[in-house]
Amino acid sequence: MPHEHSLNWFTATEEVRLDIMHALILMKIRLDEEYKPDGYNIGANFREFAGQAVMHLHVHLSNSSL
Repeated sequence: MPHEHSLNWFTATEEVRLDIMHALILMKIRLDEEYKPDGYNIGANFREFAGQAVMHLHVHLSNSSL
């Protein structure tokens, strides 16, 4: 995970965004192997109006199954 602080996805460097995308892919592979979910959601909130409560970049990967 990156050690530099970013307020959100749009203020992060390209390197940080690519690292996060790589981490998402690795975690999807692990979730596929263990849980075999039917689908995934990737989420990040930008600014308070959109639900960002802590002003730093973080991304959620959640799986869902029927």
